[in-house]
Amino acid sequence: RFMRISRSPLYWLARGYAILDAPSMPIIGEGEAEPNDTFVEQLVASAKAAVDYVVARGVADPAKICVGGHSYGAFMVANLLCHAPGLFCCGIARSGAYNRTFTPFGFQAEERTLW
Repeated sequence: RFMRISRSPLYWLARGYAILDAPSMPIIGEGEAEPNDTFVEQLVASAKAAVDYVVARGVADPAKICVGGHSYGAFMVANLLCHAPGLFCCGIARSGAYNRTFTPFGFQAEERTLW
């Protein structure tokens, strides 16, 4: 028998989980720099700020924080799990574009050259 797990934040809130839903983590480029030039550094800094915020407010245990995302958010999850060890205990990445060689000219509004 299989059990369906709800995607609703209310389901998890009712069970004592804290939900930080869709925190803003912009990746920007300044001047001649492209956003992807410092993607990892900006992503990790934003995620750390979000984690520090919920821990400081007393609503999250820093050893029990999970990160999740879909599509480009799943790509973000994979990068955070690789480049920010210890920040999250686990991650849920749904339907991500992980192999960027499949999108050599860019993804969505992202611009880049062939290689």
